[in-house]
Order: sequence, then structure tokens, then C-alpha cells
Amino acid sequence: MFRNLAEDIAFLLIKNKIVDIEKRDTYIHIIETVLKTVLILVILLVCMYLFTIPDFTV
Repeated sequence: MFRNLAEDIAFLLIKNKIVDIEKRDTYIHIIETVLKTVLILVILLVCMYLFTIPDFTV
């Protein structure tokens, strides 16, 4: 899933001449790593929000 999305993003970057085609595999790996890291951070933040101890002060 992340690999396909990273390949699509890299293809768009290459097509728009933002990155060089010779380093395609490197860009795919970097984009895939960033996507996974962002997902983990989002999950962590949601879990922290859902499982916080409620404040019962009045």
C-alpha cells in the first residue's frame, strides 16, 4: 500500500521534473518511510487523545 503510493508520488515528482529519474528508488524509499512515520504519529496522537485521563475538576 505505502509502496504503491510512494511510487505514484515519485512518478509525479519525476514527471514534473522536480527530482531526477536516476534516483527514483531512493526517492521511493524516502517517501515510503515518511508516509509510514506520519501514519504512526497520527495513530499515536489519536490514541493519546482517546485514552487520556478525564479531568473531573469543577
